[in-house]
Amino acid sequence: MLKKYDYNDYIYSYSFYAELKRHLDSGQLTKAFLTETFGKVSREIEEEDGIKNLIFRKNNAKISFDGDSAVKVDVINYRAYDLHKTAILEYKVTGEDYSIGFDITISNLSDSEKTIKYVYITVTARNPVSDKIGTKTVRAIGPIKSGDYGDYSFENTFYSSTAKYLSLDAIKIQYMDGSIKLLNKAQTRAITTVDWEEEGNRTLDD
Repeated sequence: MLKKYDYNDYIYSYSFYAELKRHLDSGQLTKAFLTETFGKVSREIEEEDGIKNLIFRKNNAKISFDGDSAVKVDVINYRAYDLHKTAILEYKVTGEDYSIGFDITISNLSDSEKTIKYVYITVTARNPVSDKIGTKTVRAIGPIKSGDYGDYSFENTFYSSTAKYLSLDAIKIQYMDGSIKLLNKAQTRAITTVDWEEEGNRTLDD
């Protein structure tokens, strides 16, 4: 089944993650199975706790192993990372009863040692029936050096008792050398890491 996926078409679909997770839960997701299905590992990264991440870039897949056992699967748009040299490692909507905001982690993947000075982030708030409440741009202040990342929290971006959704619309990156990179909504989505468990729960709720 995994071989039949067009991985670029399914990069925003829960179904590819669910299929990987099904193989994980059944014990079928072994290293031998992965290399037979996906081919050669693109990169192997070992974390401090001994977890090894096997990355299959052309398949948009990252599989984490504890010894010989697969413990986690993820679907990541590595092609977009390579193209835009930027990744949003986390985007989490926050807020209380009368406000909504977000936390964000931005990674600088530049291979030319360019340092990020500012990131301008445009978001739109919507109510439970998807009516627009407003759009706002906030600024994240660097520096974020090449190979590094920055964590930012924007609480109370909107004051509203009806705001439920907060979408990323665009980002503008300004580097220390004065150059600018503009990413539209589709491009911003492509570089944003998805919490697939949360996505699956939202799909079931819908």
